[in-house]
Amino acid sequence: MRRAKYFIFGLLLITASLCGQTDHGLRVHVVEDSVYIYHSKILLSGSGFNIYRDGEKLNTDPIQPAIYPEALQLALGEHYNELMQFTQSTSVQNLYLKLTSNKILNQLSSFLYPKAAKALGKLYVDPIRTDGRVKTYKVEFTNDIGEPTGETLETSVQLNSSQIDPPTGLKASHKNTLITLEWEYPQLEKGEDDKVIQFKVFKKTTQGDIKLNDAILIRNAAVRKQDFSFNAYETGVTESYYVVAVDVAQRISAPSEAVDYFIKDKVPPPKVFGVNALAGSDRITVTWNSNTAPDAAGYYVYRSKRMREGYKKINQKPLDLLTTF
Repeated sequence: MRRAKYFIFGLLLITASLCGQTDHGLRVHVVEDSVYIYHSKILLSGSGFNIYRDGEKLNTDPIQPAIYPEALQLALGEHYNELMQFTQSTSVQNLYLKLTSNKILNQLSSFLYPKAAKALGKLYVDPIRTDGRVKTYKVEFTNDIGEPTGETLETSVQLNSSQIDPPTGLKASHKNTLITLEWEYPQLEKGEDDKVIQFKVFKKTTQGDIKLNDAILIRNAAVRKQDFSFNAYETGVTESYYVVAVDVAQRISAPSEAVDYFIKDKVPPPKVFGVNALAGSDRITVTWNSNTAPDAAGYYVYRSKRMREGYKKINQKPLDLLTTF
């Protein structure tokens, strides 16, 4: 079973360092032809917000979150099952409760998927040409009858789109059948925010590339080194892997340099059982149960002359699988 190393208990650290909690309470991400404006509040059912650019109101009706669990599920679309697994929710009602009451999960889910941010009433995407101009955005919060509450958030941003750097230094290792991939990605210092939120890991095949991380693989922006572990389906083969970075707008970086890795069989055969020794006049016959492991190649026999002495190998070459000694 594949295993992703993501840490629910580290959400507070990740949210603070990666999710761009700013003094003005807004997070703005400029891409090629749009500006993503996030706010940091959890909106109660029926409340919402208006959005302004340089004083011009951009929305007609207040932007509101999903008001009941089934509406949240519908709005999440293909990301519903991923968020169910990531938040360890047991039902759509449980997911709705977590995302509308837990600020960390609310923010992190919003930054993982724009659909989640919209479903939670936290995002407005402004389709505008990003040509280097400076624009000021203001969020105006509204109550359950659509009237402004008087609370606003405001920030100015230069409309320059940023590129996503690919992961670097990808390498592989394994123990038994557990393969670990390690790579590097820039560590963010206080105040920095490159908007990269997660990674996706792929294996190249002749039928097309296969994504290996079934679970969401969160970037830990507090460290440079990242990793992911999974179980190989077979040994004695060479496989090719690569990693991509994904930002909050779901843009995907160029692939990392691929690593070709030979998965050497490091799994020992099962323990031998049923060992018996029969003394004869000039020899001792040793028997044991045959090992039926498909990768077993033979047997070594060890002998100790006294119970307290160590064992020494008798035969220098492996005995045939059907041999007694």
